[in-house]
Amino acid sequence: MLGVVEDDEEHTYNKEFDKSRIQKNECDVQNLVSLFQTFNVFSRESEDLVCLTTGDIANEEIARDLLNAENLVQQVIKKLVMERLSEKTVSLHSSITKQKLKTFASMFVVRMAKNKHNVM
Repeated sequence: MLGVVEDDEEHTYNKEFDKSRIQKNECDVQNLVSLFQTFNVFSRESEDLVCLTTGDIANEEIARDLLNAENLVQQVIKKLVMERLSEKTVSLHSSITKQKLKTFASMFVVRMAKNKHNVM
């Protein structure tokens, strides 16, 4: 009816399960594994944190923030629950202070000085 196929096989077909697509995905995975091995991504030999997309090595401040981010978030959540839900010393709807953690993106931030007439 109106060009709609009632065959169940037509409805369950997915290009992700094509033999050629599976081979391509397996090749992509092998390329990623090879790349990770080339750059020693998962090695514990080096303590440096490396950005996979750029190859940049994190400085001490960025590495500290990235490695401690989970612990910091847990502390912030505990404090939030305690102050806003348990003790009710802070309004539940008050804004939450932004955590200014350093990341790889903050490595190359260029600050622009402004004067009255031009941006330098």
